[in-house]
Amino acid sequence: MTVGEFRCPSAEWNCAGSAERVRQVLRERIVAAPGSPVRYLEQGGGVVITGAVTEYSYRETASSHAATCGSGRNAYPCTRTTHRGQASAGIAFNLLDARTTEIVGTTSLSRQTSDSADAAQRSRLDGSRMLQALLEGMADEFARLIVPWYDEVSVVFRDCDGPAEASCAAGVAAVEAGNYDLAVQHFDAAAAAGRALAADEQAEIHWNRGLALEYGGQFAEAIAAFGEARRLDPGEADYAREMENVQRMKTNADQLLEQGVGQTPAAEGAEPGVSP
Repeated sequence: MTVGEFRCPSAEWNCAGSAERVRQVLRERIVAAPGSPVRYLEQGGGVVITGAVTEYSYRETASSHAATCGSGRNAYPCTRTTHRGQASAGIAFNLLDARTTEIVGTTSLSRQTSDSADAAQRSRLDGSRMLQALLEGMADEFARLIVPWYDEVSVVFRDCDGPAEASCAAGVAAVEAGNYDLAVQHFDAAAAAGRALAADEQAEIHWNRGLALEYGGQFAEAIAAFGEARRLDPGEADYAREMENVQRMKTNADQLLEQGVGQTPAAEGAEPGVSP
C-alpha cells in the first residue's frame, strides 16, 4: 500500500503543511499496524491512498458584555470581550488500484471544533493548530478502518446496585478478560435482574452493555443499548455522546466494507482499560 498525493484548496492557515501531515499519519499507521497483512511501500504499492482536503476554514468572532471589574471599593463597570474561534475541516479519501488507477473505495469525513478566550488570552486561539488537529484526527480515524490496530482506552463501567450487582461485576470481569460476548450475557442478566431499580440505575446497566458491545465490534447493537440508557436517563450527557461516537464509527466502517475494503475496527484487538 502506498500513500499518494493529498491536495489542499487553500493557501491559508498552513493548509499544505496540514495536508502533508495527513500523509505522514497514514504512513505511520500502516507501518505500525500490528500483525498486518498490509505493507507500506514508498512507491509501487498495489493500492494507493490519495485524497483532497475538501474543507479548511477558520473564523473568529467577538462578543462584548457589560461586567464589573475589580472588587469591593475598587469595583467599577467595564466591558468584557470574549473571542471565539471555530475551525471546520473535511477530507475525501480515495483508494486506487495502482495497476488500473481505478478508484475502488472512497469515503469522506468532516469535523468541527471551537475554542474561546477573553481579550487577554486571545493569542491562544490558533486557527492553524486547530485545523491541523482536525485533519490529523480524521487521518487517524480513516487509517483505523483499513489496517488492524490496537488501542488502549479507559472507559468507566458503572457500578450496579441491588439484584444486578453480581451480574454487573461478572460482566466487568469478562471485559477485563477480553471476552465481550460473555460480558454482554452478564449485562443482559443484570438488566433482567434490575427491572425494579430506578430508571437512572437501569440506564447504567445498559451503558455497561453498550460499552461491551462497542468493543466487541457490534456497533448497531451498541447504539441501541446507549439509546436505551439515554431514554431511561436523558440528563446524562455521556449516553448521547457515546451513541454519536459509535454511530460515526459504524457509518465509516459500513462505507468501506460495502466497497470491499476495510474491516470492523474493534475486531482486531482493541483493548479497553476498565475503570469499574
